Order: sequence, then C-alpha cells, then structure tokens
Amino acid sequence: CGDIFSFALSAADSPMESLRTGFTATATAATADFAFTAVGQDGAIGVALTPARRPTLIELTATVSGAAGQRPFCTLEAGGAAGCAYPFKANWQADLANPLFCWGGSFTPETLTIRTESSGAGNVRLVVTDIDVR
Repeated sequence: CGDIFSFALSAADSPMESLRTGFTATATAATADFAFTAVGQDGAIGVALTPARRPTLIELTATVSGAAGQRPFCTLEAGGAAGCAYPFKANWQADLANPLFCWGGSFTPETLTIRTESSGAGNVRLVVTDIDVR
C-alpha cells in the first residue's frame, strides 16, 4: 500500500473537513478523530493501493470509540468516480463477495478506505493498527 490519508464527508457525501479534528499516522497506527454533528456523516482513513489492483482479501485490526461511531465498513474506489462499499464480517475480514452498494461502472481499485458512519452528533476516534491486503 502507499500513502495514508484521512477525510470526512457530510451525510450527502460532500467533503466536510471541519468534521475531522485530528489525524496521525505512525509506523504502528493511523488515528483519526471526528466531531460529527448529525447522523450519516462519514469519517475515514484511507490508503493508496500501489499498484492499483483488485484485492482478494482485506483483513483489519481497528477500534472505533465514541458514542456516535459505528462499526467500520470499507470501500474500494477508483478516483471517487466508481467503487464499492463492503461490510466487515465478525472476524474483521471484508465481505468482498457481498458489497453493501456500488457506484459508477467497472473499475480497478486505486484506494482502500476504512470508514465509520455517525449515528448522531458526537466525537469519534477511528484507530487502524493493521490492514492486510492481498
């Protein structure tokens, strides 16, 4: 994987960086803090897939804390124009065979994001300590 980044989206999926209140990436963890103001806002930690490819396995070690945070899901995307969102099974492997939803057409994934969607207003911390992408 390549660069690590973070972002926040409004409930209408528009960039809303004011919701992200902190982000750090070290050799052992990526941590993002969000101050959600409404239901349905997303906070994310992402990584560039270098080279672009379609993974056959995504396994995660992560935690979400804060009353407004929900269990993460992941997306595989190509430039934001096309992609799919996937739930995590109980063992924190992405269920790549059963997407939650997709948009755009056919694509080769360039980025992987780990997202939490707000259940209401409140502070949320998303910490990713390991991502296994094969």
